[in-house]
Amino acid sequence: MMGESIGLLATLTEDGKVVRCAERAGTGSWSVGQLVSWDLELATPEVAKRTGEEAHLSGVRVCALWAGFPGRMAWDFKEGPITLGIEQEDTRAERIEALKKWADFAVWIGAPAIITHCGFIPENMTDPAYPGVVAAIREVAEYCEERGIGFWFETGQETPVVSFGRLNG
Repeated sequence: MMGESIGLLATLTEDGKVVRCAERAGTGSWSVGQLVSWDLELATPEVAKRTGEEAHLSGVRVCALWAGFPGRMAWDFKEGPITLGIEQEDTRAERIEALKKWADFAVWIGAPAIITHCGFIPENMTDPAYPGVVAAIREVAEYCEERGIGFWFETGQETPVVSFGRLNG
């Protein structure tokens, strides 16, 4: 249909050329792209400048930045709950700082939000880990809000009650 656009998920590179989604796809119909990176060394003003210039030149709107963070992660149901996101106290501070760096990068490139996987939020609000996870999410969300961008996140396999209903607690 006329006026609709199709998006593409693309990996951020140092030269910023990844946002030339139309070239990558071999067609001129790609006008929206989500960037993804787990490499914090790319979260610099220089890379952001090149990325923003490439986005502008190619006519691609960066709709969000998938913000990865350091540390081991297992994308499965066995180890995922103990390695993903910001639930684990031993990696939480480092991962929060990484998300803040990506938030700054998103602002520099004009992206409206960062996205990440927050991990498996405890379903039971009396779980000792629950307050720390909520505080971590709030810290990142407030940091993003102060910069005028959104913080969009995925979670694990929690019920909708946990994912949507109790994070304001």
